[in-house]
Amino acid sequence: MANTLDEFRSERNAALQASDCLYLSDVQQKLELDEGSIATLDIYRQELRDATTGVTDDNASDAVLPKPVDPQIAAFLKIDIS
Repeated sequence: MANTLDEFRSERNAALQASDCLYLSDVQQKLELDEGSIATLDIYRQELRDATTGVTDDNASDAVLPKPVDPQIAAFLKIDIS
């Protein structure tokens, strides 16, 4: 958990970087991601980019990164969405 805005940004950047490979066609094919899954990936990544809005050093410890809603994407990224 982040204690500062910079730490939260680092966590967010790591989450974005981890999901970058999901745009590779061979990864999409292996995971059998369809257009709907890619659309939810796009939304998830936008939510990650927007996650720092309003976050300051004073409230960074309360900030939470969004989670993907697509179970395949969450499983690939090892994110528990239950």
